Amino acid sequence: MQWINFLHLYQPPGQPRGFIRRVTQESYRWILQELQRVPNARMTINLTGSLTEQLIKFKQDDILKGFKRLVEREQIELTGTAMYHPILPLLPPEEVLRQIQLNDALHRTVFGRAWKPKGFYLPEMAYSRSVASLLSTLKVQWIILDEIAFPDGVPDPNIQYRIRGLPLQVVFRHRMLSSDYVPRVLLDLLDAPNGLTNLITATDGEMYGHHHKDTSRHFEQTLADKRLALQTISSYLQTRSSQKVVTPRASSWVSTTPYLRKNIPYQFWDNPQNPIHQHTWLLTQLAIRAIKHHRKDPGWESARHHLDQGLASCTFWWSAGMRPVATSPITWNPDEVERGINALIRSIRSFNHLPPAQRLRAEKCYLLIKELIWKKHWTYYWKYHIH
Repeated sequence: MQWINFLHLYQPPGQPRGFIRRVTQESYRWILQELQRVPNARMTINLTGSLTEQLIKFKQDDILKGFKRLVEREQIELTGTAMYHPILPLLPPEEVLRQIQLNDALHRTVFGRAWKPKGFYLPEMAYSRSVASLLSTLKVQWIILDEIAFPDGVPDPNIQYRIRGLPLQVVFRHRMLSSDYVPRVLLDLLDAPNGLTNLITATDGEMYGHHHKDTSRHFEQTLADKRLALQTISSYLQTRSSQKVVTPRASSWVSTTPYLRKNIPYQFWDNPQNPIHQHTWLLTQLAIRAIKHHRKDPGWESARHHLDQGLASCTFWWSAGMRPVATSPITWNPDEVERGINALIRSIRSFNHLPPAQRLRAEKCYLLIKELIWKKHWTYYWKYHIH
């Protein structure tokens, strides 16, 4: 069986030093060491610029040096992405492009000639046709999406798919198997007849060692198992001779059919029935508008930096108050939401000459969001945070 495994490594901006060091030791360094131990192992990794910045800041950049060596050995491939992990279909094109360029510039500095991404990871696999069109102008060769984005039936991993009207290939992950700890499930699959010849999985990299403690050493076993041929996405695509054209639907890797039927593809970040979402997007739009129209303001650079970080998807995710699956924790964390809206209001406050009416509108919006957050927390969600 060919296993095409994709790992997404990300931490939102502003994580504590101790946490970055812990997740690095439990997950990133372990993944790196296991790959170094098995030279024939191949996989595709998305390293988000937000994490890269913090690995450098907290002196964990041996991880970056190790990944660079693996790229040079053609053992892993790295993908492009957006710097601070925003939901790209919900942003204006100029903000989408900036996030991509920031990520690219940082990783060109870190990885040098080894930085040659062919593919692109859309944060949360949040897909839209407009973003795909922009990526094709940037010469991106492929993207990876969840199988729910497949327009009709179930995608066939034996076929190479291309997005209709664009020179952009797309692969679809197996959602059910990707929702578990893949190495453990994969070993079970190998021990039972299943007919699978190619398996594409994609998960958060932190699942390996941080969220899931692999005491049975399943990851080590899969890397060494002779029944598995591990491939990067790019090398896998080169072996596909059968091709089809598809039109993926707007969706994310946690989209559900009921919400898609209601034309709400990104319900964890932009739910029309969630007032925190809607007012946070209003604050976001006010900051974007100020950045666009006040470029000569002495505080513009600072405002720009705060906005870049304030666009991170976590602000919206942690105010969704929903479960991705029935067994998942509720996506609710008022401190994470506050961290995001604080970055947005700091963007507004950084300007020296912003008209008072614009400042006051943003401040009122900010205070309303805080009221909504804590009112909701203490009337309902607090019980999920009792330890």
